Amino acid sequence: MKVLQRIKSDKAHAAVKGWCVKLISTVIVGCMATSAGHTSDLEIYQGAIGGNASILMMLDNSLSMNEKQISHIRNDYPSVDFDSSYYNGDESVDIYKDDGSTLDTTISYDVTYRWGTDGKKYYDRISRLKMALIPLLANPKSVSGFGSDVDLTKYKIGLGSFFGGRDAGGGKIDTPVADLRLVNRKILIDKIKDLDATTYTPIANAYAEAGAYMLGTTTQRSKFETRELEIGKSVPKNINNINASKCNTYSSQTTVAEGHTYYKCTNFDKEKNVNKNQSIPWDYDRLTEETNWWTGVTTTYYYKEYTQDWVDDSSSGFSRSDDSTKKQPDKLTYQSPLPDVPNQCDGYGIYFLTDGEPNNAHSEVNTRGVMNSSLEGGASSIGNSCESLSAPSPMITSNGTKYQNDGTSGRPAWECIGEYATKLYDKGNSKKALIATATVGFGKVFEGLTDKTSKTIRRPSVVA
Repeated sequence: MKVLQRIKSDKAHAAVKGWCVKLISTVIVGCMATSAGHTSDLEIYQGAIGGNASILMMLDNSLSMNEKQISHIRNDYPSVDFDSSYYNGDESVDIYKDDGSTLDTTISYDVTYRWGTDGKKYYDRISRLKMALIPLLANPKSVSGFGSDVDLTKYKIGLGSFFGGRDAGGGKIDTPVADLRLVNRKILIDKIKDLDATTYTPIANAYAEAGAYMLGTTTQRSKFETRELEIGKSVPKNINNINASKCNTYSSQTTVAEGHTYYKCTNFDKEKNVNKNQSIPWDYDRLTEETNWWTGVTTTYYYKEYTQDWVDDSSSGFSRSDDSTKKQPDKLTYQSPLPDVPNQCDGYGIYFLTDGEPNNAHSEVNTRGVMNSSLEGGASSIGNSCESLSAPSPMITSNGTKYQNDGTSGRPAWECIGEYATKLYDKGNSKKALIATATVGFGKVFEGLTDKTSKTIRRPSVVA
């Protein structure tokens, strides 16, 4: 684990230093030390003593965190021999009131593990994440937490996670950044307890969502234009009849063909028999035909035009984020946890807790779109290319990474991640505050990180 030398030696920043290093580095990485924890070079802003710390933690709930989906326990503990099965169990934890000594309630949460031949349990990554965070939040005044003298109103935490599958994904904000008094700790614990590892790893898009929340903006974009829905299809049944099926589920991504922008159908209703002399049981504006070269059967697809404001949110998690994170009453933007006039002594940051390399960025246009939307109101944007601001070469490159040219799982978009970090850590953003980013990595993929793969984000000049 690497901690920057300035953080190690800066005694003037003891209060916030304790937060950053002890909470994230010691508690999280320490709990997962056996699975190769690593803290990246992205520096966490260190506020002056007496300041507050507001942290949004983005939790990795991708498939590789879940032993039931992608087996990884053997990879994380290569020196241990395991039996052939994994097991489900539960852990219990006592939640204490804000004095740190009075019991409030006891809860339990699900975990998954394998038995080693040494007689010990070895937990999967999503379980280890829960086992690191939940006890900390259950009693932050414990010896393994911040200590009995901590002021629970000084330190504030919010949570986000990933959404989506192979075609598209991003981040969503699950709880607002709030102090660590009991009522807020219970909300955080409930969200972590119910976290399910089912997504890909769309870090670039999720990063934009986290930034939008901290800045009090949105990643949702709308465009007024004409688009079509693929509303149904039909195939011949016999000389007098056809089988017609209406669409009930559409793709979140648009398709452009022959000058038309439309949403393909991903699931059709059960076929209905229709006489050829009768009308198709839905309105449509145009049709296309596609003949199967093997069977010779021609399928007819029907499209309906709509001219309206279209919300492009296949990479945006705004509509999926909890309403408590949004500005009331209209809920059109996030409610930023930063004050209108940020205190220079306060620290603001985004923490990614992840086990793998970014993917699921299928389109740089979409990734730049959500990033630029989140940066509205500030002095600059990502622009028309994630590499345009760092010529002659990007600060972080996807070249040589696992998902560099992966059109199935989606690309990593490291170039966009690097550019976006500089926009957040710049007082030219819409909140005029430095918002730092850091990553806590755990799992086998982080074990072999070297100076070559460890990335440092260059800071822009800070404007007053």
